[in-house]
Order: sequence, then C-alpha cells, then structure tokens
Amino acid sequence: MIPIHEIKFVSCLIILILASHQDIKTREISIKYPIAISIIGISSIIYEFFVIKTLKPFDIFVSIISGIIIFSIIYITGLMGYGDAFIYLSLAIAFPYIKLLPAIIDIFMNSILLSAFIPLILFIYNLKNIKYLKSIKDIPLMFTSYPKRKSEIGKFEIIVKEKDRKRIIFNVEKVDFSKPENSEEIVWVTYGLPFVIFITIGFVTYFFYGNILLKLLLNV
Repeated sequence: MIPIHEIKFVSCLIILILASHQDIKTREISIKYPIAISIIGISSIIYEFFVIKTLKPFDIFVSIISGIIIFSIIYITGLMGYGDAFIYLSLAIAFPYIKLLPAIIDIFMNSILLSAFIPLILFIYNLKNIKYLKSIKDIPLMFTSYPKRKSEIGKFEIIVKEKDRKRIIFNVEKVDFSKPENSEEIVWVTYGLPFVIFITIGFVTYFFYGNILLKLLLNV
C-alpha cells in the first residue's frame, strides 16, 4: 500500500518551508503555496475515500468546516495575514482526520501555543528596559515590543509607541515597512513575525506528537 500519510506530510512540509522562507523575506505569502497544498489534499481525499476507503464523509466535512471557521476568524479579526488563513484552510483539506479534535484544530492550537512564548521572551528581555517606560500603563509594551532608536530600526520592525501615540499591530501584511526618519529618539517597536514559521512548527509537532495542550492536560 502507498504510504499516503508520509508522502503527504513530506510534500506539505516542503511547501510550508518554502512559504516560510518567502514570509521571512517579504512578510507576504504567494497563493501558489496553499493552492499546492490543496491540490495534494484533494488528490489524497480521492485516493483515500474511493480507492483504499479509509476516509469518512463526516471527517472530510468537519475538517473543511473547521478550516473555514479558522479562515473566517482570521479574516474578520485580522489577527494574522490572509496568506496564513489560506494555509490553514488548505491544511484542513489535506488532513481531514479527526482524533479527539479535527487535525486542523490541533495544528492551529499548536501554532498559537508555540507563538505564545514570544511575549514571555520579550518580557524577560525587556526587564533591562524598564527605565524606558513612561507610566504603568506602558507595562504591556514589555510583552509585545522593545525600545530602539529610530535610526536603528530594521526592515521589518514597526513602531508601536512613539511619544504618547500607540498603535496595535495584528496583520503585518497591511503594514508599511518604509524606513522612518533618521533620529536618535527612543521608540518602542515590534518585529513583524513571519507566522507561517509557527504554522510549520505546529504542523510538524502535530504529526509527531499531536495536540501539545491536550497532551499536557489530558495525556491523549
């Protein structure tokens, strides 16, 4: 029998790595990556449903609906880029499996949980930067950003606090990454994270370990 799961995993992983590379370089994702994953998914659904008969219509339906829900949440809230939303939807098509939860929910939870370590890392890093906080209301900045001179701001760094002006950044695809004026003024900046990296790690973790949170809480 063809090792369909292993072939599909390796194929999708290669595509996710390529998408991650583009996300790192440009903070945008070409639609060709989720399309490629979707084609792999549709082909495998046909093979698993009609040939080896290991897929159930219910599993396929629930998985795709779950992918659409995740896509809709990202699209409506703008918490991630549209490219990320399409990646999740394509993975829902490629892996229409249900254990306790649909596979795409496991992948989504893994990627969110892994990305949640970033605020903790930033807070620890910013303990030395408390002197740059102007009031107690600025403490949340320690979890999301870091102080830097305007003249030193990098390509994918975004100003979130300048003097008394604050901004909240969710979708880096909508951000203008043009270089600010050359100045020694200290501002708080955040780094536009290439979230496909976390999706990729969450995907790999799902394949080898399962749902991290459920494993820790329920040992399932």
